[in-house]
Amino acid sequence: MTIRLTLLSRLIAKIVGSVGCQLGLRTMSACAIATVLSGQVHGQLIDGLVYSDDGAIGSAALASSDQQDGSPEVGQYGEGGLYVGPGGPTSIANVPSAMGPSPTSGRTRLVNQPFPTGPFMQNQPVYQDNGSAIPCPCDEGCDFSYYGQAEALYFRRDYDERFSLSQNIGIPPFDYEWAGRVTVGRVTDCVNGYEFVYAGPFKWQRDSSVTSLGGNLQSRLVPTGFLPAAVSAFNDASNHTQTYQARMNTYEFNRRWWAWDIFSTLIGMRVVDYREYYGFSSTGAGGTGIYEDFTRNRMIGPQVGGELMQPFGLRTLVGVRGKGALLANFSRNQLALQNAGLNVLGVTDSDVEVAGMFEVGTYIKYSLTPSIRLTGGYEFWYLPSVATVSGQNLNIVSPGTGSRVNADDDLLLHGASFGAQILY
Repeated sequence: MTIRLTLLSRLIAKIVGSVGCQLGLRTMSACAIATVLSGQVHGQLIDGLVYSDDGAIGSAALASSDQQDGSPEVGQYGEGGLYVGPGGPTSIANVPSAMGPSPTSGRTRLVNQPFPTGPFMQNQPVYQDNGSAIPCPCDEGCDFSYYGQAEALYFRRDYDERFSLSQNIGIPPFDYEWAGRVTVGRVTDCVNGYEFVYAGPFKWQRDSSVTSLGGNLQSRLVPTGFLPAAVSAFNDASNHTQTYQARMNTYEFNRRWWAWDIFSTLIGMRVVDYREYYGFSSTGAGGTGIYEDFTRNRMIGPQVGGELMQPFGLRTLVGVRGKGALLANFSRNQLALQNAGLNVLGVTDSDVEVAGMFEVGTYIKYSLTPSIRLTGGYEFWYLPSVATVSGQNLNIVSPGTGSRVNADDDLLLHGASFGAQILY
Protein backbone atom coordinates (compact mmCIF):
# COMPACT_ATOMS: atom_id res chain seq x y z
CA MET A 1 0.00 0.00 0.00
CA THR A 2 2.85 2.36 0.88
CA ILE A 3 4.55 1.62 -2.44
CA ARG A 4 1.35 2.36 -4.35
CA LEU A 5 0.84 5.67 -2.52
CA THR A 6 4.44 6.65 -3.23
CA LEU A 7 4.09 5.89 -6.93
CA LEU A 8 0.78 7.72 -7.06
CA SER A 9 2.25 10.78 -5.36
CA ARG A 10 5.15 10.79 -7.83
CA LEU A 11 2.74 10.66 -10.75
CA ILE A 12 0.58 13.51 -9.40
CA ALA A 13 3.66 15.57 -8.56
CA LYS A 14 4.96 15.09 -12.06
CA ILE A 15 1.68 16.25 -13.59
CA VAL A 16 1.41 19.31 -11.34
CA GLY A 17 5.08 20.28 -11.24
CA SER A 18 6.08 19.51 -14.81
CA VAL A 19 2.91 20.43 -16.71
CA GLY A 20 1.38 23.03 -14.41
CA CYS A 21 4.49 25.15 -13.94
CA GLN A 22 5.52 24.72 -17.56
CA LEU A 23 2.20 26.12 -18.74
CA GLY A 24 2.66 29.15 -16.54
CA LEU A 25 0.40 28.14 -13.61
CA ARG A 26 2.54 30.04 -11.13
CA THR A 27 -0.07 30.78 -8.52
CA MET A 28 0.47 30.13 -4.86
CA SER A 29 -1.91 27.19 -4.89
CA ALA A 30 -0.22 25.43 -7.82
CA CYS A 31 3.20 25.78 -6.25
CA ALA A 32 1.96 24.70 -2.84
CA ILE A 33 0.20 21.60 -4.21
CA ALA A 34 3.30 20.55 -6.14
CA THR A 35 5.51 21.11 -3.09
CA VAL A 36 3.29 19.16 -0.68
CA LEU A 37 2.94 16.23 -3.08
CA SER A 38 6.65 16.18 -3.81
CA GLY A 39 7.36 15.80 -0.12
CA GLN A 40 6.10 12.22 -0.44
CA VAL A 41 8.87 11.45 -2.92
CA HIS A 42 11.54 11.57 -0.19
CA GLY A 43 13.87 13.99 -1.92
CA GLN A 44 13.67 12.42 -5.38
CA LEU A 45 13.30 14.77 -8.33
CA ILE A 46 10.42 13.67 -10.52
CA ASP A 47 12.57 12.63 -13.46
CA GLY A 48 14.51 10.22 -11.29
CA LEU A 49 17.56 12.10 -9.95
CA VAL A 50 17.96 11.88 -6.17
CA TYR A 51 19.47 14.73 -4.12
CA SER A 52 19.94 15.04 -0.39
CA ASP A 53 17.65 18.05 -0.01
CA ASP A 54 14.19 16.92 0.98
CA GLY A 55 11.36 18.98 -0.37
CA ALA A 56 13.07 19.79 -3.66
CA ILE A 57 10.58 19.60 -6.49
CA GLY A 58 10.59 20.11 -10.21
CA SER A 59 10.25 18.53 -13.60
CA ALA A 60 13.84 17.71 -14.44
CA ALA A 61 17.50 18.09 -13.69
CA LEU A 62 20.65 17.53 -15.70
CA ALA A 63 22.76 14.48 -14.87
CA SER A 64 26.45 15.00 -14.09
CA SER A 65 27.44 13.32 -17.35
CA ASP A 66 25.37 15.86 -19.30
CA GLN A 67 26.66 18.96 -17.59
CA GLN A 68 28.71 21.33 -19.69
CA ASP A 69 32.46 21.17 -19.18
CA GLY A 70 34.03 24.25 -17.72
CA SER A 71 30.89 25.43 -15.95
CA PRO A 72 31.77 25.35 -12.25
CA GLU A 73 28.34 26.55 -11.23
CA VAL A 74 26.63 23.53 -12.75
CA GLY A 75 25.98 20.77 -10.28
CA GLN A 76 26.82 22.79 -7.17
CA TYR A 77 24.20 22.70 -4.44
CA GLY A 78 24.05 25.16 -1.58
CA GLU A 79 22.28 24.94 1.69
CA GLY A 80 18.83 26.37 2.20
CA GLY A 81 16.91 24.53 -0.49
CA LEU A 82 16.72 24.19 -4.24
CA TYR A 83 15.35 26.28 -7.07
CA VAL A 84 13.51 23.99 -9.45
CA GLY A 85 11.80 24.76 -12.74
CA PRO A 86 10.56 23.11 -15.95
CA GLY A 87 13.08 21.64 -18.34
CA GLY A 88 15.32 18.63 -18.73
CA PRO A 89 16.07 16.00 -21.37
CA THR A 90 12.88 14.11 -20.53
CA SER A 91 10.55 17.01 -19.88
CA ILE A 92 7.66 17.91 -22.13
CA ALA A 93 9.40 21.04 -23.37
CA ASN A 94 12.65 19.11 -23.86
CA VAL A 95 14.61 22.11 -22.60
CA PRO A 96 18.00 21.31 -21.01
CA SER A 97 18.32 22.31 -17.37
CA ALA A 98 21.14 22.48 -14.88
CA MET A 99 21.55 23.15 -11.19
CA GLY A 100 23.55 26.21 -10.20
CA PRO A 101 23.89 28.63 -7.29
CA SER A 102 22.22 32.02 -7.48
CA PRO A 103 24.94 34.71 -7.34
CA THR A 104 22.51 37.16 -5.74
CA SER A 105 20.80 35.10 -3.05
CA GLY A 106 23.41 32.42 -2.45
CA ARG A 107 20.74 29.76 -2.78
CA THR A 108 20.91 26.96 -5.26
CA ARG A 109 18.55 27.17 -8.19
CA LEU A 110 17.61 25.32 -11.34
CA VAL A 111 18.23 27.43 -14.42
CA ASN A 112 17.07 26.57 -17.90
CA GLN A 113 20.54 26.80 -19.41
CA PRO A 114 24.06 26.92 -17.86
CA PHE A 115 24.68 29.52 -20.54
CA PRO A 116 21.26 31.18 -20.63
CA THR A 117 20.29 31.03 -24.27
CA GLY A 118 16.92 32.55 -23.49
CA PRO A 119 16.78 36.16 -22.29
CA PHE A 120 16.99 34.96 -18.65
CA MET A 121 15.46 32.26 -16.55
CA GLN A 122 12.10 33.22 -17.93
CA ASN A 123 9.67 32.27 -15.22
CA GLN A 124 9.67 32.22 -11.47
CA PRO A 125 10.89 28.84 -10.21
CA VAL A 126 9.27 26.95 -7.40
CA TYR A 127 11.31 27.28 -4.23
CA GLN A 128 11.05 25.58 -0.84
CA ASP A 129 13.23 26.03 2.22
CA ASN A 130 14.28 22.84 3.93
CA GLY A 131 11.85 22.09 6.71
CA SER A 132 9.33 24.65 5.52
CA ALA A 133 5.78 23.45 5.06
CA ILE A 134 4.71 26.23 2.69
CA PRO A 135 6.78 27.45 -0.25
CA CYS A 136 7.17 31.08 -1.24
CA PRO A 137 4.77 32.20 -4.01
CA CYS A 138 7.24 31.63 -6.82
CA ASP A 139 8.78 35.11 -6.83
CA GLU A 140 12.35 34.68 -5.63
CA GLY A 141 13.72 36.83 -8.49
CA CYS A 142 16.36 36.34 -11.17
CA ASP A 143 20.09 36.11 -11.41
CA PHE A 144 19.94 39.07 -13.83
CA SER A 145 18.16 42.33 -13.05
CA TYR A 146 19.24 44.39 -16.07
CA TYR A 147 20.10 43.76 -19.69
CA GLY A 148 21.70 45.88 -22.37
CA GLN A 149 22.28 45.37 -26.08
CA ALA A 150 24.27 47.41 -28.58
CA GLU A 151 23.97 46.68 -32.30
CA ALA A 152 25.28 48.01 -35.58
CA LEU A 153 22.57 48.19 -38.25
CA TYR A 154 23.42 48.02 -41.96
CA PHE A 155 20.15 49.09 -43.59
CA ARG A 156 18.91 50.19 -46.97
CA ARG A 157 15.89 52.27 -47.98
CA ASP A 158 14.12 50.76 -50.97
CA TYR A 159 11.67 52.16 -53.57
CA ASP A 160 11.86 55.38 -55.64
CA GLU A 161 14.83 54.06 -57.64
CA ARG A 162 13.56 55.73 -60.82
CA PHE A 163 12.81 59.14 -59.34
CA SER A 164 14.54 62.00 -61.22
CA LEU A 165 13.49 65.42 -62.51
CA SER A 166 16.17 65.44 -65.20
CA GLN A 167 15.59 63.72 -68.53
CA ASN A 168 19.30 63.22 -69.02
CA ILE A 169 20.35 61.44 -65.84
CA GLY A 170 18.75 59.41 -63.08
CA ILE A 171 19.69 59.19 -59.43
CA PRO A 172 21.37 55.99 -58.20
CA PRO A 173 19.29 54.07 -55.63
CA PHE A 174 19.96 54.38 -51.93
CA ASP A 175 22.73 52.09 -50.74
CA TYR A 176 23.17 50.24 -47.45
CA GLU A 177 24.28 52.60 -44.69
CA TRP A 178 25.34 52.14 -41.07
CA ALA A 179 23.30 53.09 -38.02
CA GLY A 180 22.99 51.79 -34.47
CA ARG A 181 20.49 50.40 -31.99
CA VAL A 182 20.73 50.47 -28.20
CA THR A 183 18.42 48.52 -25.87
CA VAL A 184 18.39 48.95 -22.09
CA GLY A 185 16.02 46.92 -19.91
CA ARG A 186 15.09 46.15 -16.33
CA VAL A 187 13.77 42.75 -15.20
CA THR A 188 11.72 42.60 -12.02
CA ASP A 189 10.91 38.91 -11.52
CA CYS A 190 12.05 36.91 -14.57
CA VAL A 191 8.65 37.41 -16.19
CA ASN A 192 7.99 41.15 -16.14
CA GLY A 193 10.24 43.88 -17.44
CA TYR A 194 10.58 47.29 -19.05
CA GLU A 195 12.89 48.42 -21.83
CA PHE A 196 13.91 51.46 -23.84
CA VAL A 197 15.09 51.08 -27.43
CA TYR A 198 16.69 53.68 -29.72
CA ALA A 199 17.61 53.03 -33.36
CA GLY A 200 19.41 55.53 -35.56
CA PRO A 201 20.53 57.89 -36.82
CA PHE A 202 19.82 56.45 -40.26
CA LYS A 203 21.28 58.59 -43.04
CA TRP A 204 20.87 57.76 -46.72
CA GLN A 205 21.95 59.97 -49.62
CA ARG A 206 21.98 59.65 -53.39
CA ASP A 207 23.43 62.18 -55.84
CA SER A 208 23.77 62.64 -59.57
CA SER A 209 25.24 65.28 -61.85
CA VAL A 210 25.53 65.67 -65.60
CA THR A 211 27.14 68.33 -67.79
CA SER A 212 26.53 69.19 -71.46
CA LEU A 213 28.80 71.53 -73.37
CA GLY A 214 26.08 72.06 -75.94
CA GLY A 215 23.60 73.22 -73.31
CA ASN A 216 20.86 70.77 -74.31
CA LEU A 217 19.89 69.24 -70.96
CA GLN A 218 16.14 69.01 -70.40
CA SER A 219 14.03 68.65 -67.25
CA ARG A 220 10.86 66.67 -66.54
CA LEU A 221 9.08 69.74 -65.16
CA VAL A 222 5.66 70.36 -66.68
CA PRO A 223 4.26 73.88 -66.07
CA THR A 224 0.51 73.82 -65.51
CA GLY A 225 -1.11 77.19 -64.86
CA PHE A 226 2.26 78.82 -65.47
CA LEU A 227 3.94 79.88 -68.69
CA PRO A 228 6.88 77.72 -69.88
CA ALA A 229 9.15 80.62 -68.90
CA ALA A 230 8.50 79.73 -65.25
CA VAL A 231 10.91 76.78 -65.58
CA SER A 232 13.15 78.10 -68.36
CA ALA A 233 16.34 77.77 -66.30
CA PHE A 234 15.86 73.99 -66.06
CA ASN A 235 15.71 73.42 -69.83
CA ASP A 236 18.42 73.87 -72.45
CA ALA A 237 20.83 73.81 -69.52
CA SER A 238 24.51 72.93 -69.32
CA ASN A 239 24.42 71.26 -65.88
CA HIS A 240 21.89 69.30 -63.83
CA THR A 241 22.69 68.32 -60.24
CA GLN A 242 20.33 66.38 -57.95
CA THR A 243 20.57 65.40 -54.27
CA TYR A 244 18.13 63.13 -52.44
CA GLN A 245 18.56 62.55 -48.69
CA ALA A 246 16.63 60.54 -46.08
CA ARG A 247 16.99 60.62 -42.30
CA MET A 248 15.34 58.50 -39.62
CA ASN A 249 15.33 58.00 -35.84
CA THR A 250 13.05 55.72 -33.84
CA TYR A 251 12.38 55.43 -30.10
CA GLU A 252 10.51 52.77 -28.12
CA PHE A 253 9.39 52.27 -24.53
CA ASN A 254 8.03 48.76 -23.97
CA ARG A 255 6.48 46.68 -21.24
CA ARG A 256 7.71 43.13 -21.84
CA TRP A 257 6.77 39.66 -20.59
CA TRP A 258 8.84 36.45 -20.92
CA ALA A 259 7.64 32.84 -20.94
CA TRP A 260 10.54 30.51 -20.27
CA ASP A 261 13.03 30.26 -23.13
CA ILE A 262 10.58 30.11 -26.00
CA PHE A 263 8.36 33.17 -26.14
CA SER A 264 8.25 36.87 -25.28
CA THR A 265 5.57 39.51 -25.79
CA LEU A 266 5.53 43.29 -25.45
CA ILE A 267 3.28 46.31 -25.53
CA GLY A 268 4.51 49.88 -25.57
CA MET A 269 4.80 53.23 -27.31
CA ARG A 270 6.80 54.09 -30.42
CA VAL A 271 8.03 57.39 -31.81
CA VAL A 272 9.40 57.68 -35.35
CA ASP A 273 11.01 60.75 -36.94
CA TYR A 274 11.48 60.35 -40.70
CA ARG A 275 12.58 63.18 -43.03
CA GLU A 276 13.54 63.60 -46.66
CA TYR A 277 15.18 66.38 -48.65
CA TYR A 278 15.47 66.82 -52.40
CA GLY A 279 17.41 69.48 -54.26
CA PHE A 280 17.55 70.06 -58.03
CA SER A 281 19.84 72.76 -59.40
CA SER A 282 20.27 73.74 -63.04
CA THR A 283 22.55 76.23 -64.77
CA GLY A 284 22.64 77.35 -68.37
CA ALA A 285 22.05 80.21 -70.74
CA GLY A 286 18.64 80.82 -69.18
CA GLY A 287 20.14 81.39 -65.74
CA THR A 288 20.14 79.31 -62.58
CA GLY A 289 17.21 77.31 -61.30
CA ILE A 290 16.80 75.82 -57.82
CA TYR A 291 14.00 73.41 -56.86
CA GLU A 292 13.88 72.14 -53.25
CA ASP A 293 11.43 70.02 -51.30
CA PHE A 294 11.55 68.99 -47.64
CA THR A 295 9.18 66.43 -46.06
CA ARG A 296 8.94 65.52 -42.39
CA ASN A 297 7.01 62.76 -40.60
CA ARG A 298 6.70 62.74 -36.83
CA MET A 299 4.82 59.61 -35.80
CA ILE A 300 3.74 58.39 -32.39
CA GLY A 301 1.46 55.60 -31.20
CA PRO A 302 1.07 52.24 -29.44
CA GLN A 303 2.72 49.03 -30.56
CA VAL A 304 2.64 45.32 -29.78
CA GLY A 305 5.15 42.62 -30.57
CA GLY A 306 6.60 39.25 -29.76
CA GLU A 307 9.53 36.90 -30.13
CA LEU A 308 9.66 33.14 -30.63
CA MET A 309 12.93 31.49 -29.59
CA GLN A 310 14.43 28.02 -30.05
CA PRO A 311 17.58 26.95 -28.15
CA PHE A 312 20.12 24.80 -30.00
CA GLY A 313 22.52 23.36 -27.48
CA LEU A 314 23.64 25.26 -24.41
CA ARG A 315 25.09 28.34 -26.12
CA THR A 316 23.06 29.02 -29.26
CA LEU A 317 19.59 30.52 -29.63
CA VAL A 318 17.70 31.14 -32.89
CA GLY A 319 14.58 33.27 -32.95
CA VAL A 320 12.11 35.31 -34.95
CA ARG A 321 10.51 38.56 -33.84
CA GLY A 322 7.91 40.99 -35.01
CA LYS A 323 6.37 44.33 -34.03
CA GLY A 324 3.40 46.32 -35.23
CA ALA A 325 2.60 49.95 -34.40
CA LEU A 326 -0.43 52.11 -35.14
CA LEU A 327 0.84 55.68 -35.44
CA ALA A 328 -0.50 59.18 -35.77
CA ASN A 329 1.59 60.86 -38.48
CA PHE A 330 2.11 64.60 -38.10
CA SER A 331 3.43 65.24 -41.62
CA ARG A 332 4.75 68.45 -43.13
CA ASN A 333 5.94 69.51 -46.58
CA GLN A 334 7.91 72.62 -47.52
CA LEU A 335 8.58 73.46 -51.17
CA ALA A 336 10.49 76.26 -52.91
CA LEU A 337 11.14 76.94 -56.62
CA GLN A 338 13.38 79.67 -58.00
CA ASN A 339 13.84 80.30 -61.71
CA ALA A 340 16.49 82.72 -62.95
CA GLY A 341 16.41 84.61 -59.66
CA LEU A 342 12.60 84.79 -59.42
CA ASN A 343 10.59 83.03 -56.69
CA VAL A 344 7.99 80.93 -58.47
CA LEU A 345 6.77 78.80 -55.55
CA GLY A 346 7.21 78.92 -51.79
CA VAL A 347 4.60 76.95 -49.84
CA THR A 348 4.26 74.89 -46.66
CA ASP A 349 1.52 72.49 -45.56
CA SER A 350 0.94 70.21 -42.55
CA ASP A 351 -1.53 67.42 -41.89
CA VAL A 352 -2.27 64.51 -39.56
CA GLU A 353 -2.80 61.03 -40.98
CA VAL A 354 -2.97 57.46 -39.70
CA ALA A 355 0.26 55.57 -40.39
CA GLY A 356 1.99 52.46 -39.14
CA MET A 357 5.26 50.63 -38.72
CA PHE A 358 5.76 46.88 -38.95
CA GLU A 359 8.92 44.91 -38.25
CA VAL A 360 9.79 41.28 -38.86
CA GLY A 361 13.17 39.63 -38.57
CA THR A 362 15.21 36.63 -37.55
CA TYR A 363 18.29 36.46 -35.36
CA ILE A 364 20.84 34.19 -33.73
CA LYS A 365 22.54 34.61 -30.36
CA TYR A 366 25.68 32.87 -29.17
CA SER A 367 26.70 32.90 -25.49
CA LEU A 368 30.38 33.58 -24.85
CA THR A 369 29.81 33.56 -21.09
CA PRO A 370 26.66 33.23 -18.97
CA SER A 371 26.16 36.99 -19.23
CA ILE A 372 27.70 37.99 -22.60
CA ARG A 373 26.30 37.05 -26.01
CA LEU A 374 27.01 37.86 -29.63
CA THR A 375 23.98 38.60 -31.81
CA GLY A 376 23.28 38.82 -35.53
CA GLY A 377 20.25 38.84 -37.78
CA TYR A 378 18.32 40.35 -40.69
CA GLU A 379 15.20 42.52 -40.50
CA PHE A 380 12.51 44.16 -42.63
CA TRP A 381 10.74 47.39 -41.62
CA TYR A 382 7.63 48.56 -43.47
CA LEU A 383 6.06 52.00 -42.98
CA PRO A 384 2.78 52.77 -44.81
CA SER A 385 1.21 56.22 -45.20
CA VAL A 386 4.23 58.48 -44.94
CA ALA A 387 5.16 61.66 -46.79
CA THR A 388 8.10 61.28 -49.16
CA VAL A 389 9.63 63.62 -51.72
CA SER A 390 8.74 61.37 -54.61
CA GLY A 391 5.13 61.28 -53.43
CA GLN A 392 4.62 65.05 -53.79
CA ASN A 393 4.33 65.02 -57.65
CA LEU A 394 7.07 67.61 -58.03
CA ASN A 395 7.21 67.29 -61.81
CA ILE A 396 3.88 69.13 -62.08
CA VAL A 397 4.60 72.85 -61.53
CA SER A 398 1.35 74.67 -60.82
CA PRO A 399 0.07 77.28 -58.35
CA GLY A 400 -1.17 74.38 -56.20
CA THR A 401 2.07 72.39 -56.16
CA GLY A 402 3.14 71.79 -52.58
CA SER A 403 0.01 73.38 -51.11
CA ARG A 404 -1.16 70.00 -49.78
CA VAL A 405 1.16 67.42 -48.26
CA ASN A 406 0.65 63.92 -49.64
CA ALA A 407 1.26 61.30 -46.94
CA ASP A 408 0.22 58.21 -48.84
CA ASP A 409 3.55 56.70 -49.83
CA ASP A 410 5.19 53.52 -48.44
CA LEU A 411 8.68 52.83 -47.16
CA LEU A 412 10.58 49.55 -47.02
CA LEU A 413 13.78 49.37 -44.99
CA HIS A 414 15.81 46.19 -44.59
CA GLY A 415 19.24 45.10 -43.54
CA ALA A 416 21.50 43.18 -41.18
CA SER A 417 22.23 43.68 -37.49
CA PHE A 418 25.39 42.77 -35.54
CA GLY A 419 26.05 43.32 -31.86
CA ALA A 420 26.41 42.04 -28.32
CA GLN A 421 24.13 41.62 -25.31
CA ILE A 422 25.07 41.85 -21.65
CA LEU A 423 23.01 40.49 -18.74
CA TYR A 424 23.83 41.82 -15.28
